Amino acid sequence: MNNSDLLNKIDHDANEAMAKVKETAGSIGRMSQSAATAVGNMAGQVAENLGEDADNMASSAGRGVQRLGEKLSHAAPHSGMLGNVSQSVARTITEGGEYLESSKLSGMGKDLTKVIQRNPIPTIVISIGLGWFVSRMFRR
Repeated sequence: MNNSDLLNKIDHDANEAMAKVKETAGSIGRMSQSAATAVGNMAGQVAENLGEDADNMASSAGRGVQRLGEKLSHAAPHSGMLGNVSQSVARTITEGGEYLESSKLSGMGKDLTKVIQRNPIPTIVISIGLGWFVSRMFRR
């Protein structure tokens, strides 16, 4: 084999090696993309499951609050000034439980967002007040 043939063979082998490296790099890229997609899908599913679990817990808590309101209604007096007040409190607790059960945590977040959008100034004032109150509690 002369030098020219040897150089052509080396060039041919180098080109084949380069093609295989490019092919392998492409395969690794596709596999890493697939792995990243799978991890992203799993993370999304976990987040969705956590949201559903939180909603289910809120719904369950709502049923508990609703039962508490019903028990208060049965145990409290039904007549007179004390009866009116106690029945009003029991009704409010029951309605709050119904809201919590039906709206769940996700619905409450949407409702809170709407309230904040409709009343931004009172929301800021309340937030400042709560911040001041919490800071006073931690100073002691």
